[in-house]
Amino acid sequence: MATTANSSSRVLLTLALVIIIAVGVFYFINGKDHRTTGDKVGDAINTFSDTKSLGKATDQLGDRTPAQQTGDALERKGDEIKNDLKQ
Repeated sequence: MATTANSSSRVLLTLALVIIIAVGVFYFINGKDHRTTGDKVGDAINTFSDTKSLGKATDQLGDRTPAQQTGDALERKGDEIKNDLKQ
């Protein structure tokens, strides 16, 4: 009997963890962009000065999900590391 209760508790705990992780991933992929207009313009200016690409800079002016913002940050850090290694 104790094994059945322990087993069902583990199943419920696992199910709860899966649901929590799924909600977090959903937010990360589809979350709102909470940057102000000034933040967006600043990001566009920084992107243009870093990449000299007008297309990438204008992408910063639109709404971007947290996943897209994380990708941008990782790309910038990768470029910084690459430039540091060249020196």
